[in-house]
Amino acid sequence: MDIVLNFIYMEAGFLCFAVLVAVVWWWYAYDEAKSNPKLVWWKHREARRAKHMSYACGTLLVTVLVQYQAVVLLFAAPAQPKTEETIKRTEVTKPNVVIPAPTVSVPMANTLERREIYDPPVLTPQDSVPNRNRNPLNVKFGSETKRFIERGDAGLSNIVPTDGGSFIYFHQDERGFEAARDLMCSSIYRNITIDAALRKWSNNGYNGDILSGTGINRDWQVEMLTDKALTNLLVRMAHYEGYENPESLLDKVTIKSCK
Repeated sequence: MDIVLNFIYMEAGFLCFAVLVAVVWWWYAYDEAKSNPKLVWWKHREARRAKHMSYACGTLLVTVLVQYQAVVLLFAAPAQPKTEETIKRTEVTKPNVVIPAPTVSVPMANTLERREIYDPPVLTPQDSVPNRNRNPLNVKFGSETKRFIERGDAGLSNIVPTDGGSFIYFHQDERGFEAARDLMCSSIYRNITIDAALRKWSNNGYNGDILSGTGINRDWQVEMLTDKALTNLLVRMAHYEGYENPESLLDKVTIKSCK
């Protein structure tokens, strides 16, 4: 409606100016006729100009009225209601945009320079945490595992453990399985019983009860296990950590005992 009012004000101002010019010319012609009785004022040149201007002003007035009526009809017309088909055509669908995860630098141990943390690729929503991290036994970052990051086999995962710490993300599943073997044979686990090692590893999530049917005694020390026994232990642990089909890694990885 503001457009209509602005249009009216503009046309009215122009019309008033034209009428004012016509009146001035008429008055000039009339004044000339009075000062010269022999002059027929309506035949005076200025009078003719004023007459023509009056015709022009009349034409302008009619034009303004026609334009005003057209504008009023245009803006006063009721808006057409949107039909279901129109709404569907005007809908805008947002494309699925995959935003890459940010790269963050964090300080680590004294001998470890500041390195980058990489978010592991999300395979499918159904994949378990160890499968997404390619970390069959959910190895966490620590003094005995930082070397896997230092040598470029892994990074820190963006998946936060519920029991604290930070998961490691490996570039290959078999590297994650081998890292679990190295950690199990470290000074943290090798000199304690298997039952104590399982409790420590899982933060009391499971214990020696998972060894049923493996032929492994829960009271043995970890360093006493043979190659085959240690392999069976790691596979059983991977199952309880939630890794899918850890047996498939045995064709790619050879596990050696801690001896």
